[in-house]
Amino acid sequence: MKLLLVSCRSPFLESDRIYPPLGLLYLKSAMARFAPDVEVDIIDDYDHDDVSIFESYDFIGVSIMTPQREEASRLLKIIKKTYPDKIVIGGGPHVLHYIDDIQNEPWDYLVRGDGERLLPKILLGENEVSRISYEFISRADLADMPKPDRLGEQEFLRNYKYRLGNLNATTMLTGRGCPMNCKFCEDARTLTRWTSIENTISELEDILTMGYEGVYLFDDLFAINLKKCQPYLDLLKKSGLKFRCNVHAKFMTDEFAAALADAGCIEVAFGAESGSQEMLDRMDKKTSVQQNYDCVTHCKKYGITVKAFLMIGLPGETRETVAETEKFILKSGVDDAQIAVYYPYKGTQFRQEMDDGVAEDLYFEGEGLGAYGTKDASNEVVVRTDALTSQELLEIRDDLIRKYKFATHTTRHEDDDKFFDTHLKDNPEYTAGGDIGCNT
Repeated sequence: MKLLLVSCRSPFLESDRIYPPLGLLYLKSAMARFAPDVEVDIIDDYDHDDVSIFESYDFIGVSIMTPQREEASRLLKIIKKTYPDKIVIGGGPHVLHYIDDIQNEPWDYLVRGDGERLLPKILLGENEVSRISYEFISRADLADMPKPDRLGEQEFLRNYKYRLGNLNATTMLTGRGCPMNCKFCEDARTLTRWTSIENTISELEDILTMGYEGVYLFDDLFAINLKKCQPYLDLLKKSGLKFRCNVHAKFMTDEFAAALADAGCIEVAFGAESGSQEMLDRMDKKTSVQQNYDCVTHCKKYGITVKAFLMIGLPGETRETVAETEKFILKSGVDDAQIAVYYPYKGTQFRQEMDDGVAEDLYFEGEGLGAYGTKDASNEVVVRTDALTSQELLEIRDDLIRKYKFATHTTRHEDDDKFFDTHLKDNPEYTAGGDIGCNT
């Protein structure tokens, strides 16, 4: 048997070749362990007008994020029209949270959740696997899962160009899940599960073998507990790789920042979300505005570049709360920021409140694409509040980007010499890239 794993393209992005689809690499490694007689390939490119690339495969698995749903549906229809007997399997975040929408399409199987054990069972024809199945791998089982075969997929991975500062870098995971309760996030209140130390050692060795100089730890939250992180920090320091990781202001201390820097961390990203305490409380962020300021201060003390993820358009947003966010941009010292207008994904508490008709001061104006960033660093807006229309939210967001010239949004201003002169004068060594358009 032959299985083809497909990374669904994102035609709405300026580039979808920044972060490699690690999930497919994990699935391929799981297949090698649990169904070793199945031949597995991975692709991230295909031609809608020539689907012969699918001809030799018995099973086709498609990874889908919500902004890719139309692309995935189109691909499914083309495959089924040309090869009606092929078994097509859908998986990924969209399947997990939008099952009511996607289950009516002609997918043979829909995998919700992790998939490392379910996928081999589907290919081996085990009777207990239904058309729609859910899987959550335990902490112990995840720690025992095989690492991604990076060396075997070097040609595939070389298609992805991620820069960490001026370093050639890639991504990896040390764990999954986030214990926080942010009401805007689909991954809220999910059990944190860590990769084994042995797998981490081996993955770092593979990354070094491939010639990378840096790595982005792509976990939802890596720096959440110093005691738990320290063994991984020791490995990173020993590897000599520079790294970026995601942190949380609530848990960032001077000691934690010092430990990150000592291990080779040169950049962190964190969800500051807003400069308004009212907004932070409405989203149940469990942080204070002062903790956001302190997070930046602690990290920059040790020479770590700090990027903030900021959102506007949350319940109760006004021009006054946006002004507090602008104050944070001005006063905190962040080096870079991604500013987005909130999108209410299914699976979030805010979206559930909206669907139930109990949301306060947040109104949904249609599904739209579902991407926080698109080509030219633009942002669709599908929400409004009592105080701000969707158009006003978009104008505010764009004004902040133009005013503060964040590196993340430079593609929008590629013809604006003044923009680049201002940015490069401030920090000539730093060139951020790739975050816009990520569906987190």
